[in-house]
Amino acid sequence: MADHSKQRLRLRRFLLAAAFSVLYLIVLALFHTQGKVDRATLLHACAIVAVLILVFCALFLSGLNLRFPDPSLTGWQLLASVFTMLYVAYRAPDTRLAFTAFFFVAFMFGMLRHSGVKLAVLASVSLISFALMIGIRDARHPDPQALQLDLLQLFVM
Repeated sequence: MADHSKQRLRLRRFLLAAAFSVLYLIVLALFHTQGKVDRATLLHACAIVAVLILVFCALFLSGLNLRFPDPSLTGWQLLASVFTMLYVAYRAPDTRLAFTAFFFVAFMFGMLRHSGVKLAVLASVSLISFALMIGIRDARHPDPQALQLDLLQLFVM
């Protein structure tokens, strides 16, 4: 009975995270209306988020999440959200503002389950990935002003 209760709590927390993912897509749609995100990037983001929600939902509903060291899959959800947002930030640099806000939301969600070393590792992986994205984008599309903003954002984060 306690295991069933814990699983329901995990599913509820996942659904809250999924709701924030949908909210992120709504924000991206607003960026799209302002010409800051192209249609293809918005559709890719919607597809990625939909697939991730379905995969995590299937893991929770099937009970497969119980086979993982962390049955809440919080770390995996956090990284999935960060990598999705990094993809969007790569394709649409003007979404830096949304990335920063939702990055911190993702980490607050991660703090529900993890603390200390695990959270520091997740943050390090995320920030290193952000730095790599900045480097790749600058190598492919040099823009000193964008690079300066990206590095400032990386430093602040």
